[in-house]
Amino acid sequence: MYFYLSIGTNINPEKNAVKVVKLLCQNFGLLTLYPFVYTAPEAMSSDSIFLNSLAIIHSQKDKSEIKHILNTIEMTLGRDRNDPEKSVKDRTADIDILLCNPQYSLSFFERFTDTYIQSCLSPNLPANLSTQGLPSYQGATTIDLDRISGEIMITKNKLDCLVNG
Repeated sequence: MYFYLSIGTNINPEKNAVKVVKLLCQNFGLLTLYPFVYTAPEAMSSDSIFLNSLAIIHSQKDKSEIKHILNTIEMTLGRDRNDPEKSVKDRTADIDILLCNPQYSLSFFERFTDTYIQSCLSPNLPANLSTQGLPSYQGATTIDLDRISGEIMITKNKLDCLVNG
């Protein structure tokens, strides 16, 4: 099953965005990742700008297991999942499952009209996170971790790597 994710952070966003990507790779291996973009907070009051991205992971686990892993990643980075106001507060990490589908297609993200999702699909000015350890890339690409160094790397810059392993 392919899991289509949204990723957001507005506390130390550059560092936490890269940490989220590393933890996703550690848990799921290859992933398709869109460039991170800066976006204004939505449905909350905050002066802190967000870094948002979209990702696709592949797993044989069911949705509840995936959600548990994503929540664990958020908590590892400092988010209080028990706070009843967590959805309206600044956050170190917010990873949501937008869609589960047995098919891989970048077009599935186009179903969502949220401003931050649309910004990720057509970034005017993607964030440069290379100083934090995320190589520069244009558009959706396949990301993995180098198993020796633990550094994030672009895998042949081809999208079919996630589908073909």
